[in-house]
Amino acid sequence: MKTHISKAAITFAALLATASGTVLAQQATGSAAPSNTTQTEAPRTSNASPAASTAFITEQKSSQILATSIIGMSVRNGPGEDAKEIGKVNDLILDKDHKLVGIVVGVGGFLGIGQKDVGIPWESVSNINPETKVAQVGMSKEQLENAPTFTSETERKSQEKQEQQKQKMQQHQPLQPAAGTGAPAPAPQPAPAQKK
Repeated sequence: MKTHISKAAITFAALLATASGTVLAQQATGSAAPSNTTQTEAPRTSNASPAASTAFITEQKSSQILATSIIGMSVRNGPGEDAKEIGKVNDLILDKDHKLVGIVVGVGGFLGIGQKDVGIPWESVSNINPETKVAQVGMSKEQLENAPTFTSETERKSQEKQEQQKQKMQQHQPLQPAAGTGAPAPAPQPAPAQKK
């Protein structure tokens, strides 16, 4: 029996992934917990207020998928045996509200060398199957190879820093010798000050 996970469940799993290995906590609302979720109240210390009590998720539901199951998935250009692999999921993109908005797919290259990342909106992912480890999109490999490269904020900041360092180095480079003389070219003289 094949189990297909809904996008809502995958979005929930992406939220779990943002906890980066720590337990995702949510405020207790006083309502009853779902029947297959066990909630455990955090121990209270003498300084803790009643509002500091927290409920924890203790197990994954069968309708949920972890983000680690999505990362590394094969991305195919459609359903069925005729579908071709067009890349692999390298990362998930979440917005400031922690909602899943896209996936980063590595395309091209060989064994990761020469590969480029392409960001695909979550709405373009038509199906995710954790059993077969396949995500489907309605795009061809050529479309992804010709798509603009996805740049993360960390990569962008690193590129900007490198560019600033490069400009700084160019400003402080020693003078090159004048052609044929072997001596450094004279430094440009400032313009004389104008009299008022």
